[in-house]
Amino acid sequence: MLALTRKRNITASQYILVFPRLALEFLALQSSEMKQNAHSVEFFGPDVYSQVWNTPMDTVLIIEDSRPMQRILKRLFEADSLEVRIASDGVEGLEMFRKEVPSVVVLDLKLPHLSGKELCRALKTHIPSVPVVVVSANAEVEDKVLLLELGADDYVTKPFSPKELLARVRRAMRRNE
Repeated sequence: MLALTRKRNITASQYILVFPRLALEFLALQSSEMKQNAHSVEFFGPDVYSQVWNTPMDTVLIIEDSRPMQRILKRLFEADSLEVRIASDGVEGLEMFRKEVPSVVVLDLKLPHLSGKELCRALKTHIPSVPVVVVSANAEVEDKVLLLELGADDYVTKPFSPKELLARVRRAMRRNE
């Protein structure tokens, strides 16, 4: 692969984008588990592909009661290669959080059964290191300050720019690495 990248004046990352199957085969050949020589390998089955592609994805837990907003957020995060889980109310969100800790939580404030403020406090009490990004139509400064004091890592007001929200979520995740 390196010889090919030098001849064509392209980087290894460009090579992977242009020739994904060859890149997978190259990675599989480099694996200590492969016992075959390069010239005898014609096809790699699902085991090799799953070793390369099934790396743990960052997970976003969306806690939002509005179905249209759930769909918008799901599409936004999945388009950025994030795994998405959705809870429709505060109690369900807390249960999902406790079962499998996400990389980040996107939290609406007005939720049935358990308010966003109470849920933010509970999430940060359970595992303080998981970032919480609040998305709310409430633009009052007092509420923003209160949520940030409760442990929210960021506060985005609806309506929001999808690019901005994605950037804020990614930044919150990077801070946690």
